[in-house]
Amino acid sequence: MGNTTETSSAALKSNIDTESKNTGQKILKAAQQEFIEKGVESTRMQSIADRAGVNKALLHYYFRSKDKLFKAALQDVISGLWNNIQKEMDSHSKDADLRTLIHSIVSTYITTFAQNPDFPRFFIHELSRNTSDIHVYIREIISSMNTAPRTIFTIYNRELTRGTVKQISVVHFMMNLMGMCAATFIVKPVVELISKDTGNAIVFNDNFYQQRINAITEMACEGIFVKQ
Repeated sequence: MGNTTETSSAALKSNIDTESKNTGQKILKAAQQEFIEKGVESTRMQSIADRAGVNKALLHYYFRSKDKLFKAALQDVISGLWNNIQKEMDSHSKDADLRTLIHSIVSTYITTFAQNPDFPRFFIHELSRNTSDIHVYIREIISSMNTAPRTIFTIYNRELTRGTVKQISVVHFMMNLMGMCAATFIVKPVVELISKDTGNAIVFNDNFYQQRINAITEMACEGIFVKQ
């Protein structure tokens, strides 16, 4: 009898935990969309609650304030990106080919942003506001995700010793790589408008994203590898 009661209690707790996690994720996704569409300042907690399909009291129970919810929503997207990149790093050995690694990184950036195509524009907009809060959030998030950049730097230095790559600033290289990936989505409305006006409409679908992955990878490799 006791074992049956304990099993039932454990199952109930598991169901409650799962439901709580699902509700939290639902709120995060709703918050991300509201922040992206309206900006942080103009977003109201009530509109997030309405979008998530929960009451405002429950929203405050999970995240306490808009600032805490914004930090959690931002961290959810950025950590998702870096976790995907880290998985790619882990899937390659220490002797990984740098060109393959670059392709994997670009592919991860593009496919992750494709799930949140408006996020890069929102991120740039919030950075341009130059509030201290967002810089604090970014530092906290990135400080816990520095394994992937270290792996990239290590492999680059190995190739530099072998003489297969040029002597460049790895920081600038990574900034250029991330910039090209983010630009895919930042300039999306302009590209769609111009391409439509020229009668050669571009559709931002899986096929186009794959073309972008290949184009960015090729351009990056052309700039870093020594021609044989």
